[in-house]
Amino acid sequence: MTLQPTRLFKLRPGKAKVTLPPKQAKPFYLSTEWKQLIAVIKHNRGNRCHDPDHPSDVPRSKGRIYGDHIVELNDGGAPLDPRNVMLRCHLCHQRKTVRQRITRFHG
Repeated sequence: MTLQPTRLFKLRPGKAKVTLPPKQAKPFYLSTEWKQLIAVIKHNRGNRCHDPDHPSDVPRSKGRIYGDHIVELNDGGAPLDPRNVMLRCHLCHQRKTVRQRITRFHG
Protein backbone atom coordinates (compact mmCIF):
# COMPACT_ATOMS: atom_id res chain seq x y z
CA MET A 1 0.00 0.00 0.00
CA THR A 2 1.37 3.40 -1.01
CA LEU A 3 0.75 6.42 1.17
CA GLN A 4 -0.20 9.63 -0.57
CA PRO A 5 1.60 12.80 0.53
CA THR A 6 -0.45 15.04 2.78
CA ARG A 7 -1.03 18.58 1.60
CA LEU A 8 -0.91 21.32 4.16
CA PHE A 9 -3.12 24.32 3.54
CA LYS A 10 -2.46 27.74 4.91
CA LEU A 11 -5.79 29.21 6.01
CA ARG A 12 -6.24 32.93 6.03
CA PRO A 13 -8.59 34.45 8.61
CA GLY A 14 -12.15 34.43 7.33
CA LYS A 15 -11.30 32.13 4.40
CA ALA A 16 -11.70 28.71 6.02
CA LYS A 17 -14.12 26.39 4.25
CA VAL A 18 -16.76 24.52 6.17
CA THR A 19 -18.41 21.38 4.85
CA LEU A 20 -22.09 21.38 5.74
CA PRO A 21 -24.28 18.28 5.80
CA PRO A 22 -26.62 17.91 2.81
CA LYS A 23 -29.85 19.85 3.10
CA GLN A 24 -32.87 17.66 3.73
CA ALA A 25 -36.24 18.84 2.41
CA LYS A 26 -38.86 19.08 5.13
CA PRO A 27 -42.08 17.09 4.59
CA PHE A 28 -43.91 20.45 4.60
CA TYR A 29 -42.52 21.20 1.12
CA LEU A 30 -44.26 18.10 -0.24
CA SER A 31 -47.64 19.15 1.19
CA THR A 32 -50.65 20.03 -0.96
CA GLU A 33 -50.95 23.43 0.77
CA TRP A 34 -47.38 24.42 -0.14
CA LYS A 35 -47.69 23.19 -3.73
CA GLN A 36 -50.97 25.09 -4.18
CA LEU A 37 -49.50 28.28 -2.70
CA ILE A 38 -46.50 28.14 -5.04
CA ALA A 39 -48.76 27.52 -8.04
CA VAL A 40 -50.83 30.61 -7.16
CA ILE A 41 -47.71 32.74 -6.56
CA LYS A 42 -46.18 31.66 -9.88
CA HIS A 43 -49.45 32.45 -11.66
CA ASN A 44 -49.76 35.89 -10.03
CA ARG A 45 -46.12 36.98 -10.11
CA GLY A 46 -44.89 35.16 -13.19
CA ASN A 47 -42.76 32.03 -13.27
CA ARG A 48 -39.43 33.82 -13.06
CA CYS A 49 -36.69 34.66 -10.55
CA HIS A 50 -37.41 37.72 -8.41
CA ASP A 51 -34.13 37.72 -6.47
CA PRO A 52 -32.67 41.25 -6.48
CA ASP A 53 -29.13 39.78 -6.67
CA HIS A 54 -29.92 37.69 -9.78
CA PRO A 55 -27.00 37.86 -12.26
CA SER A 56 -27.81 40.28 -15.09
CA ASP A 57 -26.36 37.96 -17.75
CA VAL A 58 -28.67 35.04 -16.88
CA PRO A 59 -32.34 35.00 -18.03
CA ARG A 60 -34.66 35.20 -15.00
CA SER A 61 -36.98 32.52 -16.41
CA LYS A 62 -34.25 29.98 -17.18
CA GLY A 63 -34.55 26.57 -15.53
CA ARG A 64 -36.57 25.57 -12.51
CA ILE A 65 -38.12 28.27 -10.36
CA TYR A 66 -38.41 27.60 -6.62
CA GLY A 67 -40.70 29.06 -4.01
CA ASP A 68 -38.29 30.11 -1.27
CA HIS A 69 -39.07 31.37 2.19
CA ILE A 70 -37.50 34.79 2.73
CA VAL A 71 -37.33 34.05 6.46
CA GLU A 72 -36.70 30.30 6.61
CA LEU A 73 -38.91 28.04 8.68
CA ASN A 74 -35.91 27.16 10.89
CA ASP A 75 -35.66 30.88 11.71
CA GLY A 76 -39.36 31.32 12.52
CA GLY A 77 -40.67 32.29 9.08
CA ALA A 78 -44.40 32.03 8.34
CA PRO A 79 -44.87 28.80 6.35
CA LEU A 80 -47.84 29.75 4.16
CA ASP A 81 -47.66 33.55 4.07
CA PRO A 82 -47.17 34.65 0.44
CA ARG A 83 -45.33 37.76 1.71
CA ASN A 84 -42.66 35.40 3.06
CA VAL A 85 -42.13 33.66 -0.29
CA MET A 86 -39.83 34.79 -3.09
CA LEU A 87 -39.54 33.00 -6.41
CA ARG A 88 -35.91 32.17 -7.15
CA CYS A 89 -34.07 30.33 -9.91
CA HIS A 90 -31.82 27.42 -8.96
CA LEU A 91 -28.69 29.60 -8.88
CA CYS A 92 -30.20 32.27 -6.61
CA HIS A 93 -31.95 29.70 -4.40
CA GLN A 94 -28.71 27.79 -3.88
CA ARG A 95 -26.73 30.98 -3.12
CA LYS A 96 -29.30 32.18 -0.55
CA THR A 97 -29.61 28.75 1.08
CA VAL A 98 -25.84 28.31 1.46
CA ARG A 99 -25.52 31.78 3.00
CA GLN A 100 -28.32 31.03 5.47
CA ARG A 101 -26.88 27.65 6.42
CA ILE A 102 -23.41 29.11 6.99
CA THR A 103 -24.89 31.88 9.13
CA ARG A 104 -26.91 29.37 11.16
CA PHE A 105 -23.86 27.07 11.51
CA HIS A 106 -21.74 29.89 12.93
CA GLY A 107 -24.50 31.03 15.27
